[in-house]
Amino acid sequence: MKSILYLVVLTCLFSCKDFQNQKDETIVLNGSNWTFRPIKIPFFGYELDAEGRWREPNQSHGFIVSAINDSTNKWDSHPVRVPMSWSSAVSNPGEKEVKGDFDFPYFWQYVHKGEYKTTFDLPDDLSGKRIKLDFSSVNFVCWVFVNGQLIKGENPDKSYTHLNKLPFTVDITKAVKVPSKNNELKIVVQDFSYAFKGDFPNEDHPETGIDYPLGDRCDYYNKDRGWRNIDNGIIGDVVLRGVPKVNVNDLFIQTDVDSSRITANIEVWNQSEGSRQIEVGGFVTDWKGEKTVFELNSKISVTLEPNQKKNLKLSDIWESPKLWWPYKPHLYDFNVTINGVTVQKERFGFRQVKAVQSNNPEKRGFYLNGIKMRLRGESLEPTWKDGYTEGVGGGLFLYNPEYWSYLLDISKELNINVLRTHRGMSLKRQFEIADEKGMLMIAESTINNGNHKGAFGTVENQRKAIRDLIKTHRNHPSIVFWSLANETPYQEEWEEEALKYDETRPLTATQLSPRYYPSENIVTAACAYSMGLDGYTSDIYNRHDKFWKDKLLYVYEDNACYDEPLDYDRVSSVQKGLSIFRGHRSTGYEMIFTFYTLQKLFGQPTDSIEKHFRINWEDHDVKKLGYRPDYALMPLLDPWTNPEAPKIINPIEGIKDNPIDFWKRSYSPIAVFDYEYDKRIDVSASANPYVSPLSSKRTLTVHNDDIKDTTTVIDVKWQVKLFDEDQMISQGGFSLNVPLAGVKKQDIVLDLKNNDSVRVTYQAFKSGTKRFEETVYLSNSINNEKQIIEPLRMTGDSVLISPDSKAISHRGFHLEDIKKSIRKLLVNNSPKLGDYVQFNPWINETGLYDVYLQVPENSKGIQKVAVQHDTHNTELNIDFSKKQGWVKLNKEPIKFKAGKYDNSVKLLVSNNQTKVRIGTLKIKRTTD
Repeated sequence: MKSILYLVVLTCLFSCKDFQNQKDETIVLNGSNWTFRPIKIPFFGYELDAEGRWREPNQSHGFIVSAINDSTNKWDSHPVRVPMSWSSAVSNPGEKEVKGDFDFPYFWQYVHKGEYKTTFDLPDDLSGKRIKLDFSSVNFVCWVFVNGQLIKGENPDKSYTHLNKLPFTVDITKAVKVPSKNNELKIVVQDFSYAFKGDFPNEDHPETGIDYPLGDRCDYYNKDRGWRNIDNGIIGDVVLRGVPKVNVNDLFIQTDVDSSRITANIEVWNQSEGSRQIEVGGFVTDWKGEKTVFELNSKISVTLEPNQKKNLKLSDIWESPKLWWPYKPHLYDFNVTINGVTVQKERFGFRQVKAVQSNNPEKRGFYLNGIKMRLRGESLEPTWKDGYTEGVGGGLFLYNPEYWSYLLDISKELNINVLRTHRGMSLKRQFEIADEKGMLMIAESTINNGNHKGAFGTVENQRKAIRDLIKTHRNHPSIVFWSLANETPYQEEWEEEALKYDETRPLTATQLSPRYYPSENIVTAACAYSMGLDGYTSDIYNRHDKFWKDKLLYVYEDNACYDEPLDYDRVSSVQKGLSIFRGHRSTGYEMIFTFYTLQKLFGQPTDSIEKHFRINWEDHDVKKLGYRPDYALMPLLDPWTNPEAPKIINPIEGIKDNPIDFWKRSYSPIAVFDYEYDKRIDVSASANPYVSPLSSKRTLTVHNDDIKDTTTVIDVKWQVKLFDEDQMISQGGFSLNVPLAGVKKQDIVLDLKNNDSVRVTYQAFKSGTKRFEETVYLSNSINNEKQIIEPLRMTGDSVLISPDSKAISHRGFHLEDIKKSIRKLLVNNSPKLGDYVQFNPWINETGLYDVYLQVPENSKGIQKVAVQHDTHNTELNIDFSKKQGWVKLNKEPIKFKAGKYDNSVKLLVSNNQTKVRIGTLKIKRTTD
């Protein structure tokens, strides 16, 4: 009996030792104590311009070979700060002047592989624990070495540690001693080129040229720079942790508002040397608080053999939790206990999301905590393309927590309630900040076809991309949808893989092929802006009723605003985009996302210093979690100079209807829109208001998207005044019952008192509080200040673009504004490097074309002229004393598509020596 008692006591003492002193021990390894060494690998076929390579675009890449083989390059180790992307540097092909997140050598942008090194100490506090390294993002494939030992990841049979940019954890216990000093950590990283199949990606294997879905902008998008991405390397945090020998390997918290139930799915792992009997429990504390607010009654006892993992489920009814709402994002910590000791904390929010598919539009929709709501959002991603930005950021500063936090604050001020991480842009800290600020998120995988073929990988790796996305981010309450892919041929395996790991969120995918995929699990019908372009046609809804009437209608890219540099052009793009948005909103779509419009809203920097914005960090800043570059490449916002007063860097001013105010009203939860007035697809940026034809009969659309105040009565009032005086003509109003997440139309007749020019102010009230106000201008005698010029049709085989004639072609541009901008750039002036004008010629027939520039007589000097097109970029130094008349700019014919808006030509002119005169641009069908 004594022996048995002694054995029981000994076992208890030995087992309890695995859980004593379980204070969370983490060491952040971010900071400046790192080096990076670029590694040279053999060239790929496209870099060598090898025979048989992809022939479109027909661009030489000899500058890449020259940059890599430059004898002045230093291939030794360079001090760096982590997180850091070595490829964030950008320069023009063949030039050494480089701008990037850090002051790195110019040739690094063409390097495919590199080695990071640092050292770390392990204090005595970590004795008796398993030592683990957490990486929030390493792009794309990496090999982790600790003290010279390769650390294997979740797939020990693979030669590498981890593949893809999603978070991962490795156990390094066997490679270290505790305590110890100067342990060496080496991480070798290779970029997307690891996924190439053969030397000629997309050429030898046009449909499967890429082994893994690469996601955001990892493709041949920089036509003159070759395959590249801006976020290669260790772009996320590196954290060292000490955990108990019997620990939690995975934790998924599910909350159900309908049943008031909380469920914790826990995977426990015995990493000790012997068998362990444990009791697992859980309790909830307020985030950042110590007070226990709820304790689960259930506990589970289980025996684990050495290295055994088991999945356990704790579940209980929680009668009155504080729910997570966008307007009040309450957060909790779930604490897992083993034998009474807390071994793991995981933050969560108590909320429930549903997507109801129904032929009845009153029921169909997205629901948060049982409340129906419409999603009004923007798609975003960090990219840098041909000298300008796309998305709401131009570089990896979008990953910076200070920038991201301010961006979310501004987004909420603009009444945006959801953001989409387009093509797989996701860092853990971004979702954490969204959790804290109450911003809904659609998290998208890296499965992306876009406008090229073969870059979406094998089905096996598509499964991995979805699995890793969901497993690493599923405890974020801000994520309300999983977007399985972007514009890619659909695979049933996607939803199968997603539902293995999360059944609590609805699934979507954008513009599938086939687009109308008949799956019960894909709850949306996702359409791009190209369908129903003006926002007021019935095109999308006709298709909706015919093909997928029960699906939520998801316009995921509503009027993409691309490269438009001038202020008035940006404002016109925003106003046009928001007019389209209003049309789709008034039609009743459940999910509407603008695309790249937010970038135009803020206005891009014009000053050279602001384009390469210096950020000053203290030493303690760079040791914290988060990406903190030395420079931001063309940022739209500045949260760094004065954190107490962040600002928009280049606000657009002098416009009658300021685009920020127009955006706030367009996205306002409570709104009343004048339907006819908003049907202004071609709009102008002007110091004067937009004027619509006058009619006393108006159709108003009244919107109720306020989920905080769930009442349904909206009171609408209007006042009619003289056009340019404050004299009241008439007024009126009505009350309308508008369901939540609903819109209703109401016809009214204005009493104009025989006036032919008026302004009408509309107001909307809810629960007695004014929530919306907008003034529209109507007249049959006052015209808009400027006339819209339609794109010029081709005459014969060419189209002319001239600063001195009416043959100027550009969508949404006004004649006088175009003349002014062209003269500024091209006529008797010395433009700054990077200035340009973009045109959209109306091409009659798809085919090959040449671009010519007419150089007038008596011009002189050497001028740099570039023409940039989606499939061709070229740059020439022209000696105008020798070349006058028509000078062809492109080296190879350029393929243009037939259509009104499908082609864009960007003419860039820079002269650093003398003034010259440049005349007309001509696009002519080639005779070759």
